[in-house]
Amino acid sequence: MLDDFVKKNLKSLGDVEARALTSLSSKDKGVFTLSDAQAVTKGSYSATRKLAHDLTEKKWLIRLTKGKYLIVPFEAGAEGEHTENWFVIAKNLIESKPYYISHYSALDIHEM
Repeated sequence: MLDDFVKKNLKSLGDVEARALTSLSSKDKGVFTLSDAQAVTKGSYSATRKLAHDLTEKKWLIRLTKGKYLIVPFEAGAEGEHTENWFVIAKNLIESKPYYISHYSALDIHEM
């Protein structure tokens, strides 16, 4: 049953896809932009955007917002279901502005 899921949903990685994911991961880019990926692949912007789209379809990436992606770690398993710590995601979604997540974090700590 798991093999059927893998065959249906998780397609194999091509050379460029594998190199891109490996390079970004080795640079601690769990969350990255298309510009980060383009610097690694040395391809055009449109080719990099297509690469990110394909990897999202194959469940190797999660699109956080336009142009920002989260690499799904191997630990997520065959289903590719993974949620990064929401503090990390919030930090990466805010563009160099002061941000406050104190109320939400307080509610989360108190399980409310």
